[in-house]
Amino acid sequence: MLRIQVKHVAKEKKEEKIRVVVPLRSATTSPRLGEESSKISPAPVQASRHSREGGNLPTESTPDQVNAASLIQHFENKQADLKKQRSILSSSIFEMVFGHQEAPTIDIGSVLKQFDNTYDEDTQEVFEYEIMFLAMNQSSGNAYVREMRARKNVKSPKRQMVEKNKRGKQMYNLKYQGTMLLHDCHSKGTRSVKTRMIFAFRKPGEKLWCRVADRSGGWNGKPGMLKQVYKQEQLNDLYHRIDAFQPEIQGVFNKIRSLENTGKLPEQRRVGTARELDSLKLEKKRLNDKICKTKKKLRPSAKPPKADKVIQWQLELAEAEARRIEIDEKIKELMP
Repeated sequence: MLRIQVKHVAKEKKEEKIRVVVPLRSATTSPRLGEESSKISPAPVQASRHSREGGNLPTESTPDQVNAASLIQHFENKQADLKKQRSILSSSIFEMVFGHQEAPTIDIGSVLKQFDNTYDEDTQEVFEYEIMFLAMNQSSGNAYVREMRARKNVKSPKRQMVEKNKRGKQMYNLKYQGTMLLHDCHSKGTRSVKTRMIFAFRKPGEKLWCRVADRSGGWNGKPGMLKQVYKQEQLNDLYHRIDAFQPEIQGVFNKIRSLENTGKLPEQRRVGTARELDSLKLEKKRLNDKICKTKKKLRPSAKPPKADKVIQWQLELAEAEARRIEIDEKIKELMP
């Protein structure tokens, strides 16, 4: 009797042990139970974790990123093509003005690099360069040749240079507006020069002028006569044809920046609205010049004019200021 009871207790303990151990094995090491549980209820948590870590990201953002990258490449190629077409036209300014191409040739990129070389590190001497470029007389509407001795408008080399932004004002202004700020050594003032209109360049200490073209032809060359022989109508037409590329380049530039920053193209304005806005801005610029000149005439320190002239200038000044206010209001309405 005692033996039977002992065996019965041992069986009961063994069965209890089995009942306790079975759930532990199913949660940890039992392959069969793991397979059965996976068939009954798949684990979505592991799949979602894999999607975050393992690279199988949702396909919603991938086409947008690929599309944005391809569009950026497309517009960069278009921008380069526009600049190439414009530079070919700019190369013809020298020939239009002087009637020949017999001169040492330098490309505009090398000219800009020369201006970046602002001073001699050993002697602290500031380099000054000479350029010829086309400018537009706003009153007559005629393009004319301007010669200027200039240097780049930068800080003194003795001052500590602190770079606040990689895309500084100079770089952004040159890429977007196509202009460069120069210090006119004769008038001691700052002037904004369109780099696309520069057609002749001379280094310090050199006697020969170099023709600025779309590609370099070397510093060696046979210089020709520098007597201006251009026809005014043809020069005006060439100026406007070269300048007409800039709005297109600015439009492509804005699209590239918008794609880089937001992944989307900027909202396009109506063509008629854009033209009207450009026309208003040009008129405002002319009014600003007129107002500034008229105020100088009315200064007490200016040469005393006749009484009727004073009345006429005061009337013109009032009309110009009133018109400028109207233009400002229209520009605000048309701006996006």
